Amino acid sequence: MAAEAQGDICILTHYLDRMPCGVGRYVEALLEEFKALEIADRIRLIHDRSNDHAHYRAFRHTVVPMPRGPARETRWAQWHLPRALAALRPALIHCPIQTNPPVVGLDAPLVLTVWDVAPLLWPDRVWPWARRALIYGLILKRALARAAAIIVPSESTRADLARLFGPAIERGGTGRIEVIPCAADKRFRPRLDLPRPMPGRYLLYVGSLVARKNVATLIRVTATLKRRGSDLRLILVTPQMEFRDSGLEALARGEDVADQIEVVEKVTMDGLAALYTHCEVFVFPSLYEGFGLPVLEAMSCGAPVITTRRSSLPEVAGEAARLVGGNDPEELARAIEAVAGDPVLRRRLGEASLAQAARFSWRKAAEQTAAVYERVLTRHA
Repeated sequence: MAAEAQGDICILTHYLDRMPCGVGRYVEALLEEFKALEIADRIRLIHDRSNDHAHYRAFRHTVVPMPRGPARETRWAQWHLPRALAALRPALIHCPIQTNPPVVGLDAPLVLTVWDVAPLLWPDRVWPWARRALIYGLILKRALARAAAIIVPSESTRADLARLFGPAIERGGTGRIEVIPCAADKRFRPRLDLPRPMPGRYLLYVGSLVARKNVATLIRVTATLKRRGSDLRLILVTPQMEFRDSGLEALARGEDVADQIEVVEKVTMDGLAALYTHCEVFVFPSLYEGFGLPVLEAMSCGAPVITTRRSSLPEVAGEAARLVGGNDPEELARAIEAVAGDPVLRRRLGEASLAQAARFSWRKAAEQTAAVYERVLTRHA
């Protein structure tokens, strides 16, 4: 790290325990790898409530309490947080998510991680009011123009930002966007030492149930397979309430496959690894992702994968997965039948999955992120 750059590297970690998937895993994995790097002594975590998470014992940290009342998170990010950061006088601030990054009252350079632009491309399917998407876009536009560096997990997200926010990015100078792919947690590996978590043969999906995830198509395909005599069940690792409130539970009943679908709401990392390891096929029919971490987790466990050729997913899956368009249920049904019905193909895809997953590393991601910090600190010394 440049000797002339003084002050803490403040990382906003209020999503660490609030989002066990996605952003939460990203922050947790980076912090774990940062412990072995030179920057460890300079890191300070900023969060909004007292927490006994192990990382808060490993690094210095500051609590900035979340206010009560309406728009509490916006008020915290745009008023309370900047005031607290001004008192700390950090050398750099890293906001690991694009949702509501601080954009006013910051003296230190900002490093911003942008996962995707889903609220702008799918506004009616992410938030119930278009007004929220508008506010999101305005804040993100300002943050992109202000950021000293922008980290994205895929070339797909880089292209989305250039297409939607070209002028804002160009105003901040060239070379600010760094593609740093994620990786799967080390606990995701083939777990043949664990018993089968489910009886019989099953397809597996892991993730939320927002419309862009395209799970409705997967449920209809499950019904198609049932009519063709398949015994494959569908396991959804997702919140039970979301399954009900999204209308997918009613869809499953209407398609007469409610008895073939099981929702697993709470599962340990070992339990999830066992589900990945023993599934017939991991199916991820999403129409839009900024990265697609469940695909990489499944591949790390040696699961054969079917996903779409949409957005970032071909970058993550490479040539190791069976790719489909995403909008054609019959194409997806045929792909599942082909993979699940051919043990040789399943084994070949499983081996390809392991080789593809090995190309991604959290240590490499942490080192690349630390290099971004160093470049920013050197420029702003």
